[in-house]
Amino acid sequence: MPGSRAVAGIFFEALAQRYLQEGTVLELIPMVRLKPGQKKKSDSADDEKKPQWYSSHLFLDNVSLEASRQEALEQVLTINIYPSETLEFTEDGPSHIIPDVFYVPEVTNHEALDSFLLLDGCLYIFQFTIGKNHGIKPRLIRFLEKCPGVPLMKDWRFLFVIEPNLTLVCPQPCLLKMRELHLYSAVLLENSMY
Repeated sequence: MPGSRAVAGIFFEALAQRYLQEGTVLELIPMVRLKPGQKKKSDSADDEKKPQWYSSHLFLDNVSLEASRQEALEQVLTINIYPSETLEFTEDGPSHIIPDVFYVPEVTNHEALDSFLLLDGCLYIFQFTIGKNHGIKPRLIRFLEKCPGVPLMKDWRFLFVIEPNLTLVCPQPCLLKMRELHLYSAVLLENSMY
């Protein structure tokens, strides 16, 4: 039922947040996109102007995307998430970012992200979704850059946490600076969250 999808998304995010806060190992797979000049058969001319990123956990029908997916599977990052503590932050953000602390917003519908963690010099930005399409919120950079202790953007990893059997599509951000983000996806298995 269409109305239940939103409730399921809230439930998934709550369980996934708790799961990460308690500690786990995640395998991050780079997301892939068509290279300039490549065209997806079903794309309209308008879609070609707006490149899209695809999660790499499942087979992709497009030959070029599947080749990129196979390359991405050779670049899996494994991270050990065992936070020293979890801290909530207000809309203004934390006063300072401390390594190994899992940060979650006080409000469940934060304007920029769902949570983040500074681990081994990299800032992991988490976005939880069960939807097939999800963009990156435009205020992300402005929000994070004002937080003291944030590393340079080259050390940011934007991570979509998704459920199994989902291919996520993310439109390329409009802001040029946001296109520098390293996009990954990770799957949380149902039996490990419950």
